[in-house]
Amino acid sequence: MIAPQLKKTEPRGSILFNVLEPYLKNGDKVLDACCGYSPLAKYIINHGCKIIGFDNNLEAIKFLEKEHPSGTWYFLSYKTGKYFSIDVLLLLGVVHFYSTPEFRRIMHMIHPRIILLETANIPENIKHYNSMSDFLLSKGYEKSTGGKYDAELEFASERTFSLYTSLT
Repeated sequence: MIAPQLKKTEPRGSILFNVLEPYLKNGDKVLDACCGYSPLAKYIINHGCKIIGFDNNLEAIKFLEKEHPSGTWYFLSYKTGKYFSIDVLLLLGVVHFYSTPEFRRIMHMIHPRIILLETANIPENIKHYNSMSDFLLSKGYEKSTGGKYDAELEFASERTFSLYTSLT
């Protein structure tokens, strides 16, 4: 279940898109894993990129199909998600699976050019976030930028992000 406050996608979407935009190329395939209400969807589409997202929240997927019909949306969990050749991977607020063996196996199947991580500044989340950061650095990525911002949410509003680019 998605936390109700995450239905509010702004200013989160615009802040994160400003981080991502300089790294995007027209036509990039962007996978929003466990996308929820996909705060970046409209920006990705308007930038000329293809967005694919999946989540196990049917309400969110139906919302995205209606609001962003040019995107491709799947009702799936991350364990059965659609992983294929992509250019950009968005991992926004999904620290609950950063450190799982299943996700580590998925990362061996795909090698996106860009990965954007983001999470709430809650100690347990930051622990997983840091573990994922270490994993990405060990797999040939470098941290290109990062920081903190206020998503103006009712709960867990202070957030941390990092953008990684592939060195290979």
